[in-house]
Amino acid sequence: MHPVLFTISLGDGSVIPVTAYRFFGMVTLLYLVVAAVYHFRHCRLGLFKTTAILVVLITSFFIGARLLYGLLYFEEIIANPAMLSGVSFRNFTLFGGLAAAMFAWWLIAKILVLPFLELTDRLAPHVGIGAAITRIGCFLNGCCYGKVTDLPWAVVFPIGSPVHINQVYFSESPFLLIPQPVHPTQLYEMAAGLLAALVSWLVYRRRPGDGVAAAVFGLVFTMGRFITYYFRDFSQASHLSNLIRGPLVYGLALLIFACWLYKIIGSTKNREAV
Repeated sequence: MHPVLFTISLGDGSVIPVTAYRFFGMVTLLYLVVAAVYHFRHCRLGLFKTTAILVVLITSFFIGARLLYGLLYFEEIIANPAMLSGVSFRNFTLFGGLAAAMFAWWLIAKILVLPFLELTDRLAPHVGIGAAITRIGCFLNGCCYGKVTDLPWAVVFPIGSPVHINQVYFSESPFLLIPQPVHPTQLYEMAAGLLAALVSWLVYRRRPGDGVAAAVFGLVFTMGRFITYYFRDFSQASHLSNLIRGPLVYGLALLIFACWLYKIIGSTKNREAV
């Protein structure tokens, strides 16, 4: 575990630590911005419109991510509302952000008369790659860890890591000095993002621009996250929080993407029949 990648020394002698979580979060953001600009150029969008779209999408993502986090950890937020304020990569949930950004993207495409399905198909694989990059930071930071396991690929994080602290807190013995091996759920989710990106890209090559690639991406990525959910350690969350986070959020997302795919395929068959 390497929570701090490097430090930046300032002229006054102070030092700024650059954490792995923040660094790879910024890399993800930069990657997605570059990918979006690259694909937006096919629509001949000017600099002002492109910048405005990106600002709206990024803002929507963080608002949605914070709102879902507030729902999942309602009691903590009531006790400390400041957890939802500030601009950072902490205290947010990915699917809340994706849902808000997707809705904002649909509205933008409708208002500006952009090819929504075509661009969404193009952008979908990049979202999976971005999610994978983010999980590198999580793995190095030691957050988003899994449950204790004795599987051969289990990971043992060092003493004093978030994993170890959580294990000590919820252990029957307060003298749990040796960290227990856990599922590397960060790597599971990284694999889910890359797999969804690859599958959606392959589908796009066969069916470009009709929305099938984006729907397939949503199904594969959500299923990967849903499976990983059962290996994640959410011992600090309430039963209601886990119910919302897992079956409700992921189940609803799977239903939406399945209906999306069914509608597109059905429409294609009807056109071919005519």
